[in-house]
Amino acid sequence: MTRRKARRRRRQVLHAQRRAFERFGVGFGPAENAEIVRQIQNDEATFHDRSSNRVTRWWITLAGERMLAVYDKKRKVVVSVYAGDAS
Repeated sequence: MTRRKARRRRRQVLHAQRRAFERFGVGFGPAENAEIVRQIQNDEATFHDRSSNRVTRWWITLAGERMLAVYDKKRKVVVSVYAGDAS
């Protein structure tokens, strides 16, 4: 992974962490990101829609909260999370 890609991946993870805390009050670290990615890759999450060839949105459950996670398949990270009533 090049340095630029590593920085972009890290920024995406930080954005998701901030949004999860801001919207749900949920601590969101590497373990939670890995759990969400595992749910998505193992089809345990429910597919919502595709924003682009690289970015998809999935319904997930984390810490008892139902949320819509934006997933970047190229970098294998959660980019952001939205409330369960978001569309």
